[in-house]
Amino acid sequence: MSQLETPAPHYATGATYSLFGHCVSTHHFYSRTAELIDQIKDREGLTNKSLLDLLLTPDSEKRTRILSSMELSLQEYISGLEKYIRSLPWYKVYTDKELFTRREQYYAYMLSFGLVNRLYIDAFLKADYRIAVLPDWFRRIEYNENLDGLGILLRKHRFELSFIQKTRIKALLRDLSRIDGTVALLSIHGLVELISLMKQSMAEQIPIIGVPLNSSKCPRWAEKPYDISVDCIALENLLLQN
Repeated sequence: MSQLETPAPHYATGATYSLFGHCVSTHHFYSRTAELIDQIKDREGLTNKSLLDLLLTPDSEKRTRILSSMELSLQEYISGLEKYIRSLPWYKVYTDKELFTRREQYYAYMLSFGLVNRLYIDAFLKADYRIAVLPDWFRRIEYNENLDGLGILLRKHRFELSFIQKTRIKALLRDLSRIDGTVALLSIHGLVELISLMKQSMAEQIPIIGVPLNSSKCPRWAEKPYDISVDCIALENLLLQN
């Protein structure tokens, strides 16, 4: 178990999701989603890889059936999603389509990143170079109050840091794929951005793991971002796997 000692993040709702749900911490989210993954695999006769492929395949009747059965278990982690989507200006459909991510897709993403972690943690831990890919706005001082624990954790595990804009991710992955030696990534982003980076990294055959921000409070999703936090205990437990 993790020995990291950091202050617990404050409870926070998000523009679209919050991993706190009805609890004062996010630990329950991680244990619940791990249990749901195992239940689905056992019931449907799927592997980690086949379940991930299914969850990331849109317009699948089987996926819709599975995620509908998860509604009662996951709905508490959705906060104000439909209201948020209705508030968006129409042109955002063309300029930032991910803002319109729907409820079923959020449920799929909540399960998908845990599956990616299961599939790639061994390769990640064996990699020659391990890089933490973080949003470029993490460097801005006003968002640092609840991120001190993350900084401590990343220094402890001697990560190289890459603060990057969304538009530069493709170029980063292309450059990393040319490096001699094995490279692996740790992503700390909002849930939608995390899955997007994971899909791109897997397409380039670069091992990746990650955890999402505890709620959608980042500048892209919230007009006045605050209470930005990450479950550092969940992250360190992931990094300490053998």
